[in-house]
Amino acid sequence: STNAFYAHHRGFTHTLFFAPLVALGSWSVVYAAHHWWWKRQAAKIDPEVAAKKAAETAELPPELRPLPPQPMNWKLLYVYALLGTLSHLLLDFTTAYGTRPFEPINMRWYSWDIVAIIEPWLLIAMFAALVLPWFFGLISSEVGSKHKQRFHGQGAAITTLAFVFTFWWLCDLQHRRTIAILNNQLYPGGALLRTQAFPYPMNPFLWYGVVETDSAFITSRVNTYHGKLDDSLEPIVRFKPEETDITRAAKGSALGKVYLDWARFPFTETHSIDQPGGGWSVKIYDLRYRSPENRSNGLTVTIRLDGKLNVVEQRAALRNENEEKY
Repeated sequence: STNAFYAHHRGFTHTLFFAPLVALGSWSVVYAAHHWWWKRQAAKIDPEVAAKKAAETAELPPELRPLPPQPMNWKLLYVYALLGTLSHLLLDFTTAYGTRPFEPINMRWYSWDIVAIIEPWLLIAMFAALVLPWFFGLISSEVGSKHKQRFHGQGAAITTLAFVFTFWWLCDLQHRRTIAILNNQLYPGGALLRTQAFPYPMNPFLWYGVVETDSAFITSRVNTYHGKLDDSLEPIVRFKPEETDITRAAKGSALGKVYLDWARFPFTETHSIDQPGGGWSVKIYDLRYRSPENRSNGLTVTIRLDGKLNVVEQRAALRNENEEKY
């Protein structure tokens, strides 16, 4: 259900306390597959053929003898599985969506806000780290190269990690610059309360800013390469709506409570519904996913109330949809 999505997406499975169990699950799959494979291979071995092959191998010089199968270091493999699980939490932390690593002790959301949820540059780098070693290994086998690396793909993995950390450093620097630029602007609606910046994919110099004042939210686009607000798009000012019994009823619904626990810049829109007995539709969306050029309602919830403010429908748009008409 939509309630479960907002309540548990990046929930207990994405916590520091649950990480050892997630790593154990991955480790167990590899352990079971490994033993199943070796039992299957052992069943295919002909003892006579194996003895003949062993005798032939013994006659070879030591430097030409093939290395025997090395035993698996299962403890070390579990450590790698745990590091992989923790790296997943770190990747989630770098995005604007964030994560709750200390749940259930601390239910607070944490986020670095420096990388888009889907960042093509990082995906390209990681894909290259997987494919290029295989590709170059294929070329080496075709040309008959006798040199074999002990750790195949090690160079590509190190290079990719260096690229990821460098990209994070660049994005963090531009994120700080964006907030500084936003804080140096004049805004309507009273005193400045808080400022935040969120990334666009592909371009680490283009950012989406959200500013809250006493009575308004202002969203704008910032170009850190030029060190100013993006002139191609006008900032959007949204004055805070009045809190009413209608909005309180919507926010008090099951979905409303869960959504508001996650949202950082919630904004409500109330529309009356033309139906017998009356009613209202309250839309709640988070401005961190409402950039100036984005008029769709992704990650938005809609609460429908009857004339007595009873909740009759709760639904969420988890992907971009057209704006509703009332």
